Amino acid sequence: MNNISLQNFISELKHHLRKLPHEDVEEIINDQQDFIREAMAEGKSEEDILKSFGSAKEMADSLIAENKVQKISSADGFWPLVKAILGSIGAVIILAPINFIILLGPVLACFCVVITMLGLGAGFFFGGLAGVYIYFAKVLTITMGAAAHLTAFFTALGFIGLGTIFLFITYYITYGFGQAFVSYFNWNINFIQKNS
Repeated sequence: MNNISLQNFISELKHHLRKLPHEDVEEIINDQQDFIREAMAEGKSEEDILKSFGSAKEMADSLIAENKVQKISSADGFWPLVKAILGSIGAVIILAPINFIILLGPVLACFCVVITMLGLGAGFFFGGLAGVYIYFAKVLTITMGAAAHLTAFFTALGFIGLGTIFLFITYYITYGFGQAFVSYFNWNINFIQKNS
């Protein structure tokens, strides 16, 4: 690693990776330095190593996309998963702008399905909570038969249950979309790397 050109390449790569967390950048740089050491030990020249890397900007874009796709797999919780998916989409679009055209329709459709399901789930859930509150605050004071009281109370509980089911379904749909996007992104990254 005494060659100035390789040092400049690593410095430029580090500069282009600045969007990532510091720990991730350090891990990537260490991996690249290990690769360079191994290649030099095998007798490859600096020129061959630099050719295999391509430009620092292209390599950084590819590494950023890979990093963001890996974040989807490790996301725990609904909102971190959504955030990781959206970040990955942006990174893959930067890597290959044609992905914008390919991904726009499916991503918007998936996003609309998730937001609709989330809205329905939240609406049913909070509507049911409001129904329980109204039942205890108002309905108990109204004179009506036991069947009407039970109907009002269990209808409110039913809405809470329906909302909870919608929220769970939304989580699993989002998880499924995330896994589908991870598969597509990994395929896309491999395809772009093979063809560049």
